[in-house]
Amino acid sequence: MSSAFSEKFFKMLVDRGYKALGASGGLDPAAAVLWAASKAENADLCVVQTADCDRDDLSRVLNGREEMLRRNESVLPHFSHIIILYVLVSENETPRLAELNKLTAFAQPYDAQPVYEIFWHAQLDAQTITAPEGQPTEIFGVAKLIRAAMKAAADSPEPLAPRSTFREIQEQQRKTDPYKPKHANAFCVYLIAAANAVVLILMYLNGYPGDPYTAMRFGAIVPEFIFSGGEYYRLFTAMFVHFGAAHLLMNLFGLIVFGAMVERYYGRIKFLLIYFISGICGSVASLLLTRGYAAGASGAIYGVTGAMLAYSLVTKRPMNRLTAFNMVVYAAVGLTFGFMTPGIDNFAHLGG
Repeated sequence: MSSAFSEKFFKMLVDRGYKALGASGGLDPAAAVLWAASKAENADLCVVQTADCDRDDLSRVLNGREEMLRRNESVLPHFSHIIILYVLVSENETPRLAELNKLTAFAQPYDAQPVYEIFWHAQLDAQTITAPEGQPTEIFGVAKLIRAAMKAAADSPEPLAPRSTFREIQEQQRKTDPYKPKHANAFCVYLIAAANAVVLILMYLNGYPGDPYTAMRFGAIVPEFIFSGGEYYRLFTAMFVHFGAAHLLMNLFGLIVFGAMVERYYGRIKFLLIYFISGICGSVASLLLTRGYAAGASGAIYGVTGAMLAYSLVTKRPMNRLTAFNMVVYAAVGLTFGFMTPGIDNFAHLGG
């Protein structure tokens, strides 16, 4: 495998957001006989493994194939599918056709398997890519990158210097990844959930939460109190007021499931800003469009799901396996249910 091709192809993958997984037969992409990189593409994980057919008898690929499958099956719960793309590279028509045939014998037509293997043979002198019958010849734009790397290597056959090792590249990616989780726990989410539960308990001790008078005393939205009395604090306090245990439990489910992910990935300060600004926007929308008394954290929670949608759209990868499509479906189902069910404040949802 041309050192220049290997280095340029690897750099193109890294520029597209692929993470270095490791290598053998060399410390850097230009020298390695075998290297791998991966990237989450929405709900799928794409693993690219490149092998030098001219310098290796492919035994490393054959021997490591089962381990590769086991390793990727262990992370399958986080993805809808895992696609393992083997790029078998040679300068010209490789003399080791028997080894190539052993690998491509594993190729199967795509039929929605959870872990799917693709085998390509990249021939550098002819600048061609061939795939077994029934297998795709393009996946996530990788074939386009291979052709671009072939052309770049032909135009500039010498690898760049100085070169970074795989370990240095992995460490740099780990430090600079702007989308990695910021925290291992969701302290703020649990604090907000506890505060909501305490308020509901106090409401039960001082009356019945479903009673409008009790809800008003604890800070629910009451248009005349806000417009005539200037009690604008209710736009904030209404987020902690619920009309009973069922109302609270539904909102706590969304807060803990979705809010915990947003806090971990966005960080605590950004999560708090998203949550409370969305909640206040939901309160304002409810105040202006319903003109009735209202309460609940659902506007804030819909804002949190909007943050998850934004994350998936910007990064092109799921947040704990939840994709942009999942978030759109969740919001659409919730809003449809709200419009069909009396008593649900959909304007607060939309405001959030």
